[in-house]
Amino acid sequence: MEEDQGDHEVIYYSFPPIYNQTCPWLLIFQGEHFEKHIFYSVDENRYYSRTIPEMRRKYLLASSHGWLLLADCFKDDCFLLNPQSKEKIQLPLLKSKYQLEERTVIVDYRKAKFVFSKPPTDPECHILLICDLGRLLLFCKLGDEKFTVQSATFGNDHISTALVFQGKVYALLKPSYKIATIDFNAADSAIEVQPLIKDGRPCAVPRRPSVLSSQHFEEYLVESFDELLCIRKIYSAFFAKEVSDFEIFRVDLCNMECEVLDALGERTIFLSNGMSYSTIAAISRTVRNSVYYTETGEKNLFLYELEDRSKTILQACPNEGSDWLGQCWVLMH
Repeated sequence: MEEDQGDHEVIYYSFPPIYNQTCPWLLIFQGEHFEKHIFYSVDENRYYSRTIPEMRRKYLLASSHGWLLLADCFKDDCFLLNPQSKEKIQLPLLKSKYQLEERTVIVDYRKAKFVFSKPPTDPECHILLICDLGRLLLFCKLGDEKFTVQSATFGNDHISTALVFQGKVYALLKPSYKIATIDFNAADSAIEVQPLIKDGRPCAVPRRPSVLSSQHFEEYLVESFDELLCIRKIYSAFFAKEVSDFEIFRVDLCNMECEVLDALGERTIFLSNGMSYSTIAAISRTVRNSVYYTETGEKNLFLYELEDRSKTILQACPNEGSDWLGQCWVLMH
């Protein structure tokens, strides 16, 4: 495994870097009170340090359409922030624990996955949080006074991850690996999940062979231009943090089937819990046929090249100091 320390610029402005983005920034919060905000540029292999007052003492949870989903480190306050215009949209309180049926769920939002049904400027935008390893759902519509709490279990399945693709919300259900649609039912204040079925056969992502059941997997749904992809991150062992491989699947919504892709070709994929993204390598000046990804508890960025199965560690923020929090891809608009 190689390590690349890159270059950096330490200038503390209260606005993000002004830069013609060809790929998303990796945004990292650093400092004792998370007052330093590091914008890492993949195509330049360098990071920019900023101090944005509105983001001080905040958790970075997710990003959508140039907006950041932030939660206060010491209170239940939660809001959306446009770091360029400084416009703010207040959201319901985001609590550390919720009551679901007869059990109390303590939520670690660093491991949650997030979906915005529409741009945050749209009053019909719903925000969905998939928590507790896919067993708890929190969702709200802009303007709601509180998050609605719902079980993420549907039959024998739970929602593992979700994404908006061509105006619809799609989800991956596990352990069946079925692809489903999600609808926000305003009348019942509930989420409806409908697996995709054609001729009695569900649209499902192929499972790993049972002989490899000791391995641990994590899947992401990614919009890649006009295609819906499922990216499977494969860990070397169930409790290991070391990624050993990736598998790529194309979800064919017309024929309701999933096809294995041996390569990404000229595409580059960016993965994190808060946002996933795809671009063309020649345009973004990134490595083709590769995946840039983050890991919870790791402040470095990882580059995995599918062609030779090699992995490189990229230093995305300063090494000094142990106080840092969150990694999320951010595409400014």
